[in-house]
Amino acid sequence: MDKEILQEVITGIKDVSIAIVGDFCLDAYWFTDDSKSEISMETGEPTIPVREQKY
Repeated sequence: MDKEILQEVITGIKDVSIAIVGDFCLDAYWFTDDSKSEISMETGEPTIPVREQKY
């Protein structure tokens, strides 16, 4: 956000009852299933298969 946009936002706040300024963040949850794990050909390490993803 540059100074001009921030100034417009701050000026416009006086006309509203509620103002929120900040970052947007979305939480994601991965549920894994180790029974489906395989050895990675690239790393030789076990994979971590994701069975479900929730937001």
